[in-house]
Amino acid sequence: MKSIFKRFKNQSTAILIVHGYSKRRWHALDPLIAYLENEGFSVFYPAIYDPLDEKDDNAKLWVERMIDRAAQISLSHKKMFVIGFSMGGVVASAIASKVKLNRLILLAPAFDYITFENVKNKVVKSLLPKNIETDTDFLPLPASFEKTFKDVIKEYRDSIHYVCCPLLIIHGSKDSRIPLSSSYYAYEKTCSFHKQLICLEGVNHNLVEDITYQDQIFALIHSFIDKAISE
Repeated sequence: MKSIFKRFKNQSTAILIVHGYSKRRWHALDPLIAYLENEGFSVFYPAIYDPLDEKDDNAKLWVERMIDRAAQISLSHKKMFVIGFSMGGVVASAIASKVKLNRLILLAPAFDYITFENVKNKVVKSLLPKNIETDTDFLPLPASFEKTFKDVIKEYRDSIHYVCCPLLIIHGSKDSRIPLSSSYYAYEKTCSFHKQLICLEGVNHNLVEDITYQDQIFALIHSFIDKAISE
């Protein structure tokens, strides 16, 4: 009975997932989405961009699209949380600077990044568990999108300065795409008085897909959200 009540209560809680720059978009966060939905939360994971539309390459439109969606969702839910991954961490910070949130969670946020020239030839499969889909299962993104990615970081990097809600940042020590310094930057620049940065030793960029640490990461996120729900 208690579990049913908890799930019913969680339905009034909205969690917006903001994906990173990847052909896989939100699929890189599928395990987390499934976990949160199973806990009864109302989970939303809209697309930042359309990979089949090469003209959808305007950084401002990418970010405003997500801010508008967050504003709409917040109107119909008592509690509002945003989880941003990689580039989505920067977009999530832009959302938090414009929309009132209960809490913000950033997963390996890309306020700084290792250049695509250094990573584009890396074998993605070596970074991911064997039982999940990889970039090879998706069509490549338009070439123009790489500049748009960089524009998002450049134009919205400072949005973290205006984030005042409680903030949780999780980053893997073995992240070969986004340096740990990116999360330190976010931690130092936010104006939030309630902030926590957790570095997970040995975890790579696709941290929610790391089976070894998955339960720990989900527990950290759930605990952070539960604190706000009980307030």
